[in-house]
Amino acid sequence: MEEVLRAGFRSFEYSCGHVKKLEDAGRGSFESAAGTASSLGLEPVQLHGPSLEAGFDLGSPDEVIRRRSIERSSLWIQHCSDLGVPVMVEHGCEYHDDFDATMENMKSSFADLARAASEHGVRIAIENEFDPRAMARRGSGREMVVPARVGCMMAELLEVVNDVDPDNLGVCLDFGHANLQRPLFPLEVAIRELGDLLLATHIHDNEGQSDQHMIPLMGNIDWEPTMEALSQVGYSRPLILELGGISVGDSKIRENRLRLYRCAGLEITRDF
Repeated sequence: MEEVLRAGFRSFEYSCGHVKKLEDAGRGSFESAAGTASSLGLEPVQLHGPSLEAGFDLGSPDEVIRRRSIERSSLWIQHCSDLGVPVMVEHGCEYHDDFDATMENMKSSFADLARAASEHGVRIAIENEFDPRAMARRGSGREMVVPARVGCMMAELLEVVNDVDPDNLGVCLDFGHANLQRPLFPLEVAIRELGDLLLATHIHDNEGQSDQHMIPLMGNIDWEPTMEALSQVGYSRPLILELGGISVGDSKIRENRLRLYRCAGLEITRDF
């Protein structure tokens, strides 16, 4: 946290890995982390839920798996409360053969989570997915196969949010994931479609072929219309860069990379 602050950042997300380490360290670690963030003046704007864990699936046709996933996610809502985090980011679910049944299972799961979130003063942002099978080339372009995961399209996410609980649910727009769906919609169109249901962001870049988590301006995202769309929908929450490369032992490498990330963030938000 101190290194993040020195690099000029004022807001951050607790990643899935961060929370797992806090769990392993025991209950007192949550209070300690919250106290450290507060003392430094850092704002924890969001926390990534446990949906990256193996076997987690909020739309599973297996009721045992689905209920276990709900219970795990509900626990992390409590973690949000303990850490003073207002928004938990959670993936939807895997795609199953019966898409309609999968959507109903997903809605039922998020209805339970929305109730738990409301009790703790937390909102849940469902993250958009991308089709991992859609890397097959046809000529110079790509053929998208949709859906492989639920939530590749904004309409699917909005259906869940609006049908279940738009007061306690919203969307986390992962810019890199959306860029991989670009043959179907531009990123700025997705932002306008979400409007005031956009609760959180994961900002990174890619070349349009795989989820590379590049620094902004290293890939092919068109940043000017993207940032203009954020302004048009009145998005005012801190923008969260989702980049790797700082979990290394050399403190100077971490410092340099954080400074680089800060420069890239300032560049794309210059007119925002």
